[in-house]
Amino acid sequence: MEKPPALIDTDVAHDFLPLTDATVEAQTDPQSFSRGRTYHRRGHIIDPTLRGSTLRARCHGSSGGPYAVRVTLPLAGESAPRGRVSLTGSYDCPRGGFCKHVVALLLTWIHTPEVVQVKPEISALLAARSREELVALVELMVDRQPDFELLVDLPLPTRSGIPPAEPGTAAKRTVDEAAIRRQVVKVLSRGAYEAYDYRWDEGSDPEVAAELHGLREIGDRYLDAGRWADAQAVYTVISEEILASDEEIYDDVAEVVTACGAGLLRVLEAQASQDPSDRLSSEDREELFRAIYEIWLFDHAGADAFEFASRGPTGGVMVVWRLHEEGALPLARPVHAIPRGILPEEADAADQRDFDVPAVITHHATPAERAMVEGWLRDLLGPAQTGATSSSAQEKRAAIQFLATLREDEGFGDEARLAAYREAELWTDAAALLLRLNRVDEAVALAGRKIADPYALTAFADRLLSLGGDRIPQALGLVDGRLWETEGKHPGHDTAYLTWLARRYAEQGMAREALATELRRFKAAPGLATFQAVQNAATMPGQPPEVWPATRSKLLETLEAKTALGQLLEIALHEGRIADAIALLKRMEQGRARPSIGGWWSVAKYQVRVAEAAETEFPDEAIRLYTLLAEREIEERNRSHYQVAARHLARVKHLQERQGRREAWRSFITDLRERHKRLRALKEELDALDLR
Repeated sequence: MEKPPALIDTDVAHDFLPLTDATVEAQTDPQSFSRGRTYHRRGHIIDPTLRGSTLRARCHGSSGGPYAVRVTLPLAGESAPRGRVSLTGSYDCPRGGFCKHVVALLLTWIHTPEVVQVKPEISALLAARSREELVALVELMVDRQPDFELLVDLPLPTRSGIPPAEPGTAAKRTVDEAAIRRQVVKVLSRGAYEAYDYRWDEGSDPEVAAELHGLREIGDRYLDAGRWADAQAVYTVISEEILASDEEIYDDVAEVVTACGAGLLRVLEAQASQDPSDRLSSEDREELFRAIYEIWLFDHAGADAFEFASRGPTGGVMVVWRLHEEGALPLARPVHAIPRGILPEEADAADQRDFDVPAVITHHATPAERAMVEGWLRDLLGPAQTGATSSSAQEKRAAIQFLATLREDEGFGDEARLAAYREAELWTDAAALLLRLNRVDEAVALAGRKIADPYALTAFADRLLSLGGDRIPQALGLVDGRLWETEGKHPGHDTAYLTWLARRYAEQGMAREALATELRRFKAAPGLATFQAVQNAATMPGQPPEVWPATRSKLLETLEAKTALGQLLEIALHEGRIADAIALLKRMEQGRARPSIGGWWSVAKYQVRVAEAAETEFPDEAIRLYTLLAEREIEERNRSHYQVAARHLARVKHLQERQGRREAWRSFITDLRERHKRLRALKEELDALDLR
């Protein structure tokens, strides 16, 4: 039998960047690489083929399969930054990502290239077929895979493009929109099923995105041919169905929407240079503007409210924080860093997208069309109607900036912007603008009445502080007054106000006020962090030396009265009082501890920390704790717990040997091994650390 064409004895391999085991290992996690190497050695890869630069195969798996694997090999001469090679692939294994099946395929390419069959690209094979053969092939494919039937309905301009539109035909819609819509719905529904069923790689949906981009490319080819109506139809259908989907839109799918928006803008930009017979009708233009607007709105939509917080007058930056949807929780993760003094709408302008929708629409829309778009934007600014979902602050800010661009020729100045902020109830933005206009008292009055969120209010107060002079006590009084009005109504808000006040008092050298505020924080949330904050305030320059010792005693008495043993133990460790920490831990172990502020603390957590701290001064107590911890881990009957137990026992061995008790250690470990001799995994973990 003739041997199939393969890489061996050919120069095909020279067309690609040389790969090594290390290259592959660097792209994935250790477990996937190890298992993929085993799959390669055991011959799990089936029928590897190379067409062009695409390497394909099937791979047997441990939980199903065989899985289809496809990897695009890097061509010779491609750059490899930092020694890494970018390998893109697609596969239908449940794990996704750079999985063990991908590893096995690449190792097959590296070590056994002779088994890889080199075949012509599909396009070359199809080009050699007759029309009758192609029809028969398609019918066979649809018979084997019914989903392919939807593809048959699609408009399929060739990859090389389609002929330019004839004069007078560019604005005529010939594409079958229903066929495209059915295909988009099918792709999205399949993606939703897979995400629900087994997708592990949350945050992306590469296969669905790739299929949607393939459909979007149909619109690109119509666009390149100057068939504006058909291109508009394709882009609009795809974006409409994605935006109407009930499923979460991942970033890579969102990129499809953005790409459709860019295509629609190109359609709009092209209209001015067309012969009247090739321009879109007024109805099609309205549909075009609506589609572009909906994509713009999606691009600027925010599920969470964005408000401003600050690091203080000398912090140098302002940070936008993502808050709880009710604005009730303390600061979470930062979203954007913005130079101090910049206004919110300027921050948005600094974050430009790939296409500038407001500028393009302003330039190419008629006065009536601009008025139409302005009406849509105005709908975002007003209060939500009954049953409607209110716009987010982010959407409203973007809408105001859009309005400013639309009305730039009319002079959309500061007063118009301020009125828009008031209409949209963007009080943070309005107050910031008033400060910029040096209408300080008006800004303070507005902030005091309207800014309810503590982080937005303290950010405004920081702006006020930065003005210096009489504005400093005004800023401090604004926040202190708000705290007095609302204290006790929402603990999270109290914490935000107290934290801000304490830091600003300290920055202003107001030692007495700083200490009083930190004591209020400690009372609200006693613990090591607030204990240290009180200490810092009590030892500020200008404080009498006796203030901290007296204050410290009262704080400890407060915690003892609450039987807050966890907090007392934390403080004892912080201060290096190991004996006191051991005594407190024993009280916790005896079960006399009551729930502390914040809930029950794990005794085991403290046992580890006390054991580590006690090794030098109290080695016997450390040995007791490590032994107890190891026995508890062993009781879990799990290898990961055995690994933790072994690490604890390694500390026991070290401490025993350091004190010259080698025989005591040997007797102990021999007894432990005997008691658990049936636990093979435990024995392996003990042997790995040479615990004998």
